[in-house]
Amino acid sequence: MKVLFLTRVHPPIIGGMENQSYNMIKNFKEINNETFVIANTRGKKFLPIFMPYSFLKALFLIKTHRITHLHLSDGLISPEGILLKKLTGVKTIATIHGLDITHKPRIYQKIIPASIRKLDGVICVSNYTKNECIKRNMLQKNAR
Repeated sequence: MKVLFLTRVHPPIIGGMENQSYNMIKNFKEINNETFVIANTRGKKFLPIFMPYSFLKALFLIKTHRITHLHLSDGLISPEGILLKKLTGVKTIATIHGLDITHKPRIYQKIIPASIRKLDGVICVSNYTKNECIKRNMLQKNAR
């Protein structure tokens, strides 16, 4: 299985999502030598540049390396994941942390949950996050 990890939060930036992203990728690479990574290591200020760059690089990597699976580090980048899925057919999942689905602004709540619903799957970091996803119809009630 060829997997591409796409993460907007990654060390050397410090934080819980960054640590989770780093460790997930590190451990996955140990069991799969066909793992590719696109990571923002420059923080939030770099996002306006990283987002279009990561989309183009992901599209290139998926096509040239015949990547079959895309893992998004959080729900905020799910619109990018959906577009990549539509263009390439790659199976796409995201890790959901909490604030990436509970953030209050109305425009955010229209775009992000709708995008997450179109993914092939989600990984919730806690039962609380799972329940918030269920409330927003992103998961079935019997999800684990």
